Amino acid sequence: MSRKSRQQEPGDIHHVMSHGIDSLNLFETEEDCQKFAEILQKNFEKYDCHCYGFIFMRNHYHLLIRPSGDTLSLVMRTINNTYARYINKTRQRRGYVFWDRFKSIPTRDLMYVKKLVLYFHANPLRAGIVKNIKELDNYYWSSHSAMIKKLNPFPWLNRDYTLSIFSTQKEYDSRDYYHTL
Repeated sequence: MSRKSRQQEPGDIHHVMSHGIDSLNLFETEEDCQKFAEILQKNFEKYDCHCYGFIFMRNHYHLLIRPSGDTLSLVMRTINNTYARYINKTRQRRGYVFWDRFKSIPTRDLMYVKKLVLYFHANPLRAGIVKNIKELDNYYWSSHSAMIKKLNPFPWLNRDYTLSIFSTQKEYDSRDYYHTL
C-alpha cells in the first residue's frame, strides 16, 4: 500500500515532528543539539523556510515551520538525512536513526499555532526534564528561552512573528498555560 501524500499548500504553517528509532536518543549531548541547530539554520536559509517555534527533547523534536512553496519534504528530508549521518558517524553506529519519515500537520489557524507553541514549550516540564517554570525559562534548546528572555540566540527562529500571534508579550509571559499541567 502506498503512502498518503502530504497535505501542503503554499503559506501553510506545519507542525513537524520526528522521533528516534526504538527510542534512540537523538540529543545526548550539547554538541548534538548544537549540530542539529546548525543543520536547521543552514537548510532554513537555503530553502527560505521560516521557523516559529521548536523544542529538542531527548528522543524527538518538534518544529513549527512555514516552508517556501512546496519544499517541506525536501527541507525535512535534507535535515533528517544530514543529522542521521552525523549521529551514525559520531556514535559509530549504522542504520536508521529516525523511526519513520517525519510527521507534519499543516495549519493556517493562528489559535492552533498559539497552542502548539505553548505545547512545545511545556514539553520539558511534562517530561520532568525541568522541575518548574524557572528552570523551564533556562532550558536552552527550546524557543521558549528566546521568547521569555527577549534574547534570540537562534538566527533561524522568527521570534517576532511568534510573539505577534499572542496579543501582547505580557500574554505570552503570563505562562498561565504552564500552571495547568
